[in-house]
Amino acid sequence: MRRKTFMTLLGLTLMVPLSSCETPLVESVSSESSVSSQESSNSSSLDSSSSSAHSSSSAESFLSFPSSLVTDVPHGAPTLGQLKFLVDESQRGYTVGAISEDITGDVVIPSTYKGYPVTAIRSSGFEWCSKITSIYIPKGVKRIEADAITTCFNLQWIFISETVETIGDNAIGPHDNLTITVSDASPYFCTYDGALYTKDLTEIIRAPLEITSFNSREVTSLYLPSTLEVIRSHAFTSCQLGTIEIPQGVKSIGYEAFGNSHAKSLYISDTVETIENEAFYMCEYLKTIRFGNHLKTIGDGAFFFCLSLTNINIPDSVTSIGTEAFYGCHKVTSFSLGSGLTTIGEHAFDGLDGISGSISIPKNVATIGRSAFSRAENVTAFEVDARNTHLSSFDGVIYNKEKTELIMCPEGKAGSVSIPDGVTSIAEYAFHDCSLLTSIPLPDSLLSVDTAAFMGCSSLSEMELPVGVTEIPIFAFDGCTSLTSFTVGKYIEKIGTWAFFGCSSLASLDLGYGVTEISEQAFTGCSSLTTVEIPETITKIGRYTFKKCTSLTSVTFNVGLTSFGERLFEDCSSLTDVTFLGTIDEWNAIEKGDY
Repeated sequence: MRRKTFMTLLGLTLMVPLSSCETPLVESVSSESSVSSQESSNSSSLDSSSSSAHSSSSAESFLSFPSSLVTDVPHGAPTLGQLKFLVDESQRGYTVGAISEDITGDVVIPSTYKGYPVTAIRSSGFEWCSKITSIYIPKGVKRIEADAITTCFNLQWIFISETVETIGDNAIGPHDNLTITVSDASPYFCTYDGALYTKDLTEIIRAPLEITSFNSREVTSLYLPSTLEVIRSHAFTSCQLGTIEIPQGVKSIGYEAFGNSHAKSLYISDTVETIENEAFYMCEYLKTIRFGNHLKTIGDGAFFFCLSLTNINIPDSVTSIGTEAFYGCHKVTSFSLGSGLTTIGEHAFDGLDGISGSISIPKNVATIGRSAFSRAENVTAFEVDARNTHLSSFDGVIYNKEKTELIMCPEGKAGSVSIPDGVTSIAEYAFHDCSLLTSIPLPDSLLSVDTAAFMGCSSLSEMELPVGVTEIPIFAFDGCTSLTSFTVGKYIEKIGTWAFFGCSSLASLDLGYGVTEISEQAFTGCSSLTTVEIPETITKIGRYTFKKCTSLTSVTFNVGLTSFGERLFEDCSSLTDVTFLGTIDEWNAIEKGDY
């Protein structure tokens, strides 16, 4: 009697009775049927040139798809005329791919070309070859490289010989009606229940057709072998599973392993330690997740744009959450972070506008990436655990422990914010899209403001920078549409690119007497600005600086300017008066763009 041991992944068993796997879990079956393959040996180095085949030999059609229980299969003559061969890295063999996307029919890869072995199906070699129906990979080929056979929409069968040692990420993409056959003699790979595995059944490479076909019915459950440890990259891409339950024993879920899945719920066992980048990318139907208690790492974009997700409850075992890990999960209403967390990546929780009130930052968090909680517009406060040795909070805002750097203000904070004395720097994007703040009083201790610090503070009507600040950085006040006036302090030396971009209410501008440079597009879109005087300290003005300042009527340049960029006043439809307070020779000496 055949003995089978499985761990449940999903309820309904998908039974494909034939298997090429040799495992204690499945009765071993062998076959004496074999057909010899063309073989060639060589010891000399290849000529460094590469070429496509010169002669064409029509391949015989396959009469039927063979059983997975054979060592080799009958096949037609090698398909030479439709293949392109390139010298491999070793200079002792060739890689192969289609000569173009128009290749058709049954493809038989030759074992040799010009007397040298064909060693690999190269990366993207048959990508978008939608007219091929089958691929025979003979003895001698050792690698099927990443993305080698993908988007071949009419592909029905692939045979993999026993010499294939490695199969790269997404080497065989999900295809409707595809059967994968592996030689029984292979010591590296096998198929079981329609899926492609490593020989020892510890890694699943490509899930069964029944749950990855774009046209298949939704499958409510699937059984996987208890030996499974790794779910490889793209293994279940676009699967139709209703529920995903990762079985005990699995330690790693690979890159885009379940990308674009239709699953509605996800259960991750306690043995899983790593969820790699984009593992559940764009699973737009996924509503609930239960994480295991030994999970350590959630990779970049792991749950990117899971639009239906309602809960994010990170267990204490997790130490790292990657960039954009939960980006765009705007329906999340249940949210908590575990005590073991140390790193939160950039934009990790961007778009969680379903969360309201305060967010607790655990005691071990040391790093919070830029815009980690951007567009979480209903969060009004961050509360950092008092035991945290790296971070602190004050008035709902996150600081470093010493409160010398202001790191992040919640976007839902309204009115005014209190910043303690002693703060010397404001981090990049610190007040990004804090659209309800009307006032941000800055302490005299402040020395620097980083990129886009106040970007999108659309209710902020006035701002005064302390004397210690010497530069207004790129995007500093971009989109501050209520800002009506601004005085540049006498110690400001440079105004960065797009610093006041789109400040449509800015009607009064005093550039002071310390600024030496205004970068390109610094005041683009300041449509309420009527007059500008360029002080004599300014030597350089970048291109498009006053573009689309549609109310600007007059500009005065003082002596001292040495250069200005092209199209300085592009689309300034009301500009009628430009004055230079110097001589004609001084004006001619200025390096000018096309204005």
